[in-house]
Amino acid sequence: MEWGGGKQSLLSVGFQIMNLCDFLRRGPSAVPGDPTQTGGDYGTIETVSLEHDGWQIQIVALPDSHVRYRHLKATGGYAFTHVGQLVRNDGSAFSVDDAKDILESLRVFLSFACGAACHLPVQWGQGNDGEIVWRWFGSPVVDPWKKRLSWFDKRHGDILEKLFDPFCRNYKNPQLHQPLVLALHWYRHCNTQSSGLEGSLILGMAGLELLGGLVVVDKNGSMTDQQYDKLGGATEKLQQLLSALKVQSDFPQRYDSLNQFAQMNGNCDACGALVKLRNGFVHADKKNRAIVFGLSRETTFNALQLSLWYQELALLRVLGYRGSYFNRTMASWVGQVEPVPWSTPRLTGFSLAT
Repeated sequence: MEWGGGKQSLLSVGFQIMNLCDFLRRGPSAVPGDPTQTGGDYGTIETVSLEHDGWQIQIVALPDSHVRYRHLKATGGYAFTHVGQLVRNDGSAFSVDDAKDILESLRVFLSFACGAACHLPVQWGQGNDGEIVWRWFGSPVVDPWKKRLSWFDKRHGDILEKLFDPFCRNYKNPQLHQPLVLALHWYRHCNTQSSGLEGSLILGMAGLELLGGLVVVDKNGSMTDQQYDKLGGATEKLQQLLSALKVQSDFPQRYDSLNQFAQMNGNCDACGALVKLRNGFVHADKKNRAIVFGLSRETTFNALQLSLWYQELALLRVLGYRGSYFNRTMASWVGQVEPVPWSTPRLTGFSLAT
C-alpha cells in the first residue's frame, strides 16, 4: 500500500527492516523521523553507514534487538530488527522513484549478506518541513528466521560498508544485472534449503554453472565463451571456476564423508563429487541412481555446504570484492574471517593455470 506519489520531493526516507541478521559495528546513532518511536536514545549500538553514488544509508539495530533475536532464535518467524535512513550526501531533495531504486538495491544486498530474504516492508519519506509526505507498506517475501551461515560474519559489520558500493555498481550494470539476480536467487534458495538437501544441492549446482561463465569468461577473461563452452563437461567447468577463484579442488578437512564418497566413485576431486551427486539426483538412470541410493545425510549436507562456499566466493569475485569473509568450511567460531583467496598471490592445492 502506498500513500503519496512518485513525484513527491523528499529530503529523507526512513524504513524498518525485517529479519536482518544481527551484526556488530559500534557507533553513534539514532535514526531521526522514525514514526514508530516516541523518544529515547539509541546510544552506541549495532550500526553501519553505507554509501553509493551520492546516497548515504544508515542502519541501526532497534534498542531491544537482543530480546527480538532471542525470541526469533527460540521460535523462528519474523520480527523488525533494524531501522534505517536514506539521504543524499549533499542534503539535496530527491524523488520517491529515485529512493525506491536505491532501496531495492539495499534489499537485495542485505538478503545476500544474510543468505536469506529480508525486506524493508515499512518506508516513509519526509519533505522540506520534516512532515511525512509519503508512506509505503508491503507484505513482501521474507524467509522465516533460522540459524544460517553465510559469507558475512556478524562480528564484522564493516564488511557491509566496504561491499555496498561495488555491489550497487554491479547490480545496476545492464549486462550483469539479470545474471546476478538469477545467481543470487539460486544462492538464496540453496542456502535456505527451500527444496530440502537434495533439491537445494541441485539449485546450487545450477547457480555454479551460471557463475562459472561470469567469473571465468566475463570477470577473469581467462577463456572466451567458445572455449568455455567446449570444455569437457560440468566437472571441468567447475574446476576452471575454482582455478579462477584460486581455490583448492580437494576436500576440506571436516568433509570426510564426502571424501569417502569420492573415493568410492572414481577417486574424483571435490568438483567431480558434486557433479556425480547432482547427476545422481537429476539424471535418474540406473547407474546414476545407484550412486545416491543409500547416501548418508552427512554426505549430502557436506556437498551442499561445499557448493554454497563456491557460490559465495564466485559471487564475491563477480562483485570485485577483495576483503575478508567467513569461510563456512573452515571457520570454527563467529568472528573468524579470512581474506578472499584471490586477494593473495598464493594458489593452494590447485594446479590449473589462472
